[in-house]
Amino acid sequence: MKVRFLLMLLVIGVFAVSAQAAVIQIQPWWGNNITTSDPDLVYDAGHAMIYHNGNGRLDRQLQYYDLDSYAGQTVVSASYTWTTYEVWDYANTEIVMNPITEEWHKNTVTWNNQPAHGAAVLGTLTGMGGSGEGEGEWITRTIPVASIQAWLDSPSTNYGWKMKLTDAQEAGDRYGMDMYSSAHDGPGEPGPYLTLNIVPEPATMILLGLGGFVIRRRRK
Repeated sequence: MKVRFLLMLLVIGVFAVSAQAAVIQIQPWWGNNITTSDPDLVYDAGHAMIYHNGNGRLDRQLQYYDLDSYAGQTVVSASYTWTTYEVWDYANTEIVMNPITEEWHKNTVTWNNQPAHGAAVLGTLTGMGGSGEGEGEWITRTIPVASIQAWLDSPSTNYGWKMKLTDAQEAGDRYGMDMYSSAHDGPGEPGPYLTLNIVPEPATMILLGLGGFVIRRRRK
């Protein structure tokens, strides 16, 4: 009877810990602009330009988030939040977040040596609307959980993402957005950040291990 009671408490504990996801907010570790207007410029900027001026100039933003301390944990939800400095008079700007697939460094990255990115889109920031919409306001968009979970499952594949206009918009008319950017901004500043709702996996595994011990005791 005593063993059964302990086992019941164990099961309740496992579910309780599993259900208690921690909410964390992380700002970019690195954040760089790259631009065709000066393709060899190292541009560790305070603003993120994602832009096409209709005359051949393109701007993209590279961001890297240090997630190593959360490796092996489970993501329940993920979102990206930023403050828009300026939205130009380009309706329906669409910005995609593509996973970077090779190493890069903030002190050396330029348009000409920019790292490759994957075809899979991590998230799409849409609905920027016309001039003035969202300027100076906090804006949040949901990011697919699988995109962040892949980095926690395999930290060596986390090179951050490249924020750019869709291929169609980079080749089309004038679109763009200028947001406050990256590691230049401390807590409470307008720089972007990730919000992750994660389950502390190691604690759950400890309880499962204790469960195995109780079951073995019961068999004896």
